[in-house]
Amino acid sequence: MGLVAELGPIEQELLVPALDIGGYLALQRALLQPLRRPFFPRGLLRLTLWIGACMLLGLGLGWLSARQGWMGELWLARGDTGQDWRLGGAAVVFAGLGLWMLGLTMGVLLCMRQQMRLLRWLHREAGEMLGAHNLIMGEHAMLWRNASRSVLLPWARVNRLVATPGQLFIVVDQASALWLPEALLAALPDRAGFMAYLESRIPTPLKEARA
Repeated sequence: MGLVAELGPIEQELLVPALDIGGYLALQRALLQPLRRPFFPRGLLRLTLWIGACMLLGLGLGWLSARQGWMGELWLARGDTGQDWRLGGAAVVFAGLGLWMLGLTMGVLLCMRQQMRLLRWLHREAGEMLGAHNLIMGEHAMLWRNASRSVLLPWARVNRLVATPGQLFIVVDQASALWLPEALLAALPDRAGFMAYLESRIPTPLKEARA
């Protein structure tokens, strides 16, 4: 009852469902949004550009090696029989460039895969922190409350709103965020009024983010 009293007059009360893995990934992107450079792409576009850059670099080096007449030699031998194999000429240079580009691409793919596995693990381990809860908004603060704990969040700690397809995030202390699913917002009797209320509580304008 003490925390509720600190809210001041209650203005909004919502029952927020649990955050699924897709929403959690969107939440992480929303939190990292200020760190992204405006020109820096994300997701599949970033991977495509990376592979394209590696291919262009490899083609450029290949063209230069052919123009300059670079040569290489690969020699393998068996110590027990003395049998050996030799590969020479420009083919060795091209093979080396191809392996280098393949290694770079595989490294990027493995890093992205490991990052995704880590985020999925964090989502599983978060438990009730990402579960269903009540969100009560008052004059002075918000109250996040589930079956086992309550957290008071003064409006002064709220930094910004981030709208993504399917979710609206209320970013707190630049390090965490509350989520309001699109289905919840669509069910409000006065969605436009609710959005105007939120924006009036947060000094910075609404930030739009793409998935």
